Amino acid sequence: MSSLGAGSAPVEAEVDEPAVRGAKAMWTAGLATAVGIAVGVVMVLQRRKVACADGTFFPEGETDFKCFSHPQALVGTATIAAFIGLGALVYLASIVIKLLDSRSEPLK
Repeated sequence: MSSLGAGSAPVEAEVDEPAVRGAKAMWTAGLATAVGIAVGVVMVLQRRKVACADGTFFPEGETDFKCFSHPQALVGTATIAAFIGLGALVYLASIVIKLLDSRSEPLK
């Protein structure tokens, strides 16, 4: 007697392994891209209070005479650009793989 119960036949699930692996890879790469962009944004937004240079212009009526530096702005911007490029590359590669996979199916 089957463990599925009386009168029920076992159903074999047809799993398309390359499609499942491709979907997992796409989600993993998308998550990595999102994390990389978030890290880049945090790097860009970090700032340090520094001594103002002589001759620093402050608008009339200014009450806050603090000067700030963004030491990681260039690296953060480059990180954002690199991860956007990585995300685009993975997305385009997934489109190509899906296209090639659909072309390789036999005619029915």
